[in-house]
Amino acid sequence: PPFKLKSTMKIRKSKQRSSLNSSIRKIIVISVLLCFGISIYKNALLLRSLIDGGSSGGSSPPCSPQNEQPAAREFLPKTCHPHMVETFPTLTSLLEDGKDSSLGQTGGHWSACTHIQIYGFNFAAFFARHLAYGLQPKSVLEFGCGLGTTSDFLSRFVPGGSRVVCVEPEPMIGEVFGEGSTQRFPARPLQLAMLSFDDDAKSCSDRLFHPDMGFELVLSLEVA
Repeated sequence: PPFKLKSTMKIRKSKQRSSLNSSIRKIIVISVLLCFGISIYKNALLLRSLIDGGSSGGSSPPCSPQNEQPAAREFLPKTCHPHMVETFPTLTSLLEDGKDSSLGQTGGHWSACTHIQIYGFNFAAFFARHLAYGLQPKSVLEFGCGLGTTSDFLSRFVPGGSRVVCVEPEPMIGEVFGEGSTQRFPARPLQLAMLSFDDDAKSCSDRLFHPDMGFELVLSLEVA
């Protein structure tokens, strides 16, 4: 009968739509999971690259302890040379020297151990990628760089390279900066270990902010 035929056709169409919707949902779920997995994989690669200290980091030139640092010293004002970190401690050596996570707990500057205890390895990969690939600054100054992961990322991944200087009162760790970063500049960042408003550092700070330096990006994150 016509009524039964119409009902059968409606049921078939309903089943087809349901099957189609189910297939679409599966495709969406698989796509989301795939994108999420790729994102995790990329972040893991970036974190591994940072933790390795760039020992296999592509374009970084070999470190030669006997060489002076002409590129680094030429770029930085002479008043900043005494504050340039040339040898970075390890986490183990910081603990042995008493610069553990108690440093800065009641005010003042932190050690790398303090940072790790409070924040962990809080590298924001999405933010760093935006700075590197979105803004593409050819020179960067970061005040209060913490462990130095953002500065390290920018110096190595900005297309065409970037000259990066970061300021933190305590020398940060070799696990991030790697050995001989001053010889590798600009493929690796420079750290200036100083309190910017101290008398012995003021002349360096003034020179860093001088228009002649021409930093394309100046940033400071979570610095009180």
